[in-house]
Amino acid sequence: MALKHLIPLFVLVVVVGILTFVGLAVYSIVQEVSTKAREKIEKKNISITKGGLKVGVKELRDEEYRDRSQNQCLEPQSVPYVQRPTLEFLVGAFFFGSSEYGKA
Repeated sequence: MALKHLIPLFVLVVVVGILTFVGLAVYSIVQEVSTKAREKIEKKNISITKGGLKVGVKELRDEEYRDRSQNQCLEPQSVPYVQRPTLEFLVGAFFFGSSEYGKA
């Protein structure tokens, strides 16, 4: 008879234990993700503090800056010139089915 009154107590203890285990698992996963995200952000010179977000500026030497800017200026010049098809090429391709006909 006394055992009948203890069954709800055992069920309650089991349910609370399961909820505690699930809560602990969720908490540990959140902490792990938070740590990895913070490490990834810090690699990009960004740090999160209580005062807010701080962004570090990566220093660039003058010579390196000039090299990068000159490369950007010269890049469009290095694109190869594409020749437009000539009339002989188009006529040869149309009549003879060959793109090799009429090449200059």
